[in-house]
Amino acid sequence: MKLRAILGYLFFAVLFVFGLYGVWALCLGYLSIFYFSLLTDMFLFYLWNRKKEKIRKIVLSSPGQKIDVISFLDNSAQQSLFRAWLLCYWKRYPSLRPIHLFASFLKDPAFKKILKRLDCQPKQVIEKTKNIFKSASFFPERETDIRILGPKIASDFKKIFYGAYLFCLAQGKEQISSLDILWSISQQKNLVGMIFDEFGISLEEIEQVIEWFYREQEIIKWEKSFFWRRLLKPKGKLNRAMTAALTPFLDNVSRDMTFLARQGRFEMTIGREKEIEEIFRFFSAGQPGVVLVGKSEIGKKAVIKKIAQMMVEENVPKFLRDKRLVELDLANLASLSGAGERGEEYLRRIFFEVNRAGNIILVIEDVDNMVGLKSQGSSLGFADILASALKDKAFFFISTSLPEEFSSKIEGKVLGRVLNKVTIALPTRDRILQILISKIYIIEKELKVLFRLTLLARQLIWLTVISMARPCQPRRLIYCLKQLMRLEPEKRQER
Repeated sequence: MKLRAILGYLFFAVLFVFGLYGVWALCLGYLSIFYFSLLTDMFLFYLWNRKKEKIRKIVLSSPGQKIDVISFLDNSAQQSLFRAWLLCYWKRYPSLRPIHLFASFLKDPAFKKILKRLDCQPKQVIEKTKNIFKSASFFPERETDIRILGPKIASDFKKIFYGAYLFCLAQGKEQISSLDILWSISQQKNLVGMIFDEFGISLEEIEQVIEWFYREQEIIKWEKSFFWRRLLKPKGKLNRAMTAALTPFLDNVSRDMTFLARQGRFEMTIGREKEIEEIFRFFSAGQPGVVLVGKSEIGKKAVIKKIAQMMVEENVPKFLRDKRLVELDLANLASLSGAGERGEEYLRRIFFEVNRAGNIILVIEDVDNMVGLKSQGSSLGFADILASALKDKAFFFISTSLPEEFSSKIEGKVLGRVLNKVTIALPTRDRILQILISKIYIIEKELKVLFRLTLLARQLIWLTVISMARPCQPRRLIYCLKQLMRLEPEKRQER
């Protein structure tokens, strides 16, 4: 199958190169070669459309309509089904049963990874499966002659695919994968369930590890799509129209968040769509300043990182496209400007550059630290200068603050009248689980280790206990996750 796929890709590549050669031949005046290349291009277009036609997406069928579940299988599920049929055919089993399909899964790298997450060694599962095939109590008879039409399809085998179809339909999936079939197998009483019982694996654990795998695939899919979309973002500090001005003063005391996001320095941010939508709603209403208020390590910075990624993808309102998200470092600003009168002048110069550039959204973390900060001999504080700039709607501005600091230093003050509060709520338990999986994916990628489901379950128990006493902090949870990790390094499976 791999050789066939490689030959197919080479065939497509040769036709594509010849099509490009036809364009070059047209420039040189070789019309006969160009016309022949047009036929090649039309044939490529035909093959491409045929390939798309073969991919059928799951839709709700009308009452009484027969369902061809096999047509909804993705490539991995089709290969697993083909291997199961070959196994049953060559070993001369009278009927195709779920255990044959399970045996075909054992060659799938993704399934081997799932077994390791369930704390099962694939070699042990393979050995147990072979013993079942050899047992006369489970397979008392073999056909002496190979049937021309192959083995029969057992009734429980048909139920598996129908269950996988209903499961994917309920989940809103477009095609049925091997893991969807595995989930359907685990829902029925069969020989596969006996294997899992012997290794002490419950139905809930199988469902959890399959869900874990799907969440991880979503992260991988997002990384791939973001990689290509970020290539379209301009590399420099100017916008596409080249109308933005340079900002030398700002560059000395800031970092470009969109530049870091374009380099892939930020991981995928889970959730926070509601908070980001509220920020964009304030901006579109002509209110340029917002402050993200939430407890420490609850995810305020994650919201800013996600906005930077969305700006790289240009998945933002039209008036925010082709802009940069720049974070101002107050500590660096204070060290460069000093405690003299130059501090106020330096800050005014920065705000002037941001306003003149026209393509910058300014970010300041812990904006409450600006309250009370001012130059020597000046009655006007840094917070007043910022409030004045926002009152004039000079630029868009995003900041963060702790609830107690916001109440005591910002709310009801001059800065509070120009900043719109956006509350960063505590994540739900399900959301924490998704955050855990995303962080585990990064840890596994960096340290070349593999987490097992038992460790994740231990974290969820810990989460349930501490949530009764105090609000959960995702970053603290990730720290404890690293500390509790007691795994031997092992090679990660190819994705």
